[in-house]
Amino acid sequence: FGTKVCSETITVNPTPELVITPPGAVCAPATVDLTAAAITAGSTLPAGTTFNYYESNGTTPVTDPEKVGAGTYYIEAVAGDCKDREQVVVTVNPTREVTANNKTICEGESVDLTTLVDGDGGTVTFHTTQAAADAGTGALENTTVSPVKGAHEYFVRSTSTINANCYGTSKLTVTVNACRKIEL
Repeated sequence: FGTKVCSETITVNPTPELVITPPGAVCAPATVDLTAAAITAGSTLPAGTTFNYYESNGTTPVTDPEKVGAGTYYIEAVAGDCKDREQVVVTVNPTREVTANNKTICEGESVDLTTLVDGDGGTVTFHTTQAAADAGTGALENTTVSPVKGAHEYFVRSTSTINANCYGTSKLTVTVNACRKIEL
């Protein structure tokens, strides 16, 4: 009897192992980039790994994974025939809405600026410039003002209690007139 020797090569492809770091919450109308390396940092990805991105149902491809809104998505890492799919949740907080109502007063009178604001909650601060309101710096310590004659602008910032980076601003004007006092 003869001996037959056969050899066969078996290739074992490494499996990608995804580790998902959820992206930080953003403020509307901002979006999140699911392709950002920080989201999959710490993953074990063989050379040549590609990614697919799916909507919350897990089957519909994301149209633009670089600009997604709030929701649940799936990221799939593919290396040859091997795949790993993990969930990622994107949070988009609403922008703060704030409306400032202009006020006219007489010279010598004062007004509490907080009474001139309508908002949807959050922390409200008052500033003397739009730049300061946007930066959240230089807030007035006293919101009751007694300006001199003329028009005076104040900038209102309403900051979210959920995410301090989400804020809205509005401008209000306090006009001070010289008023005649009529004595009876």
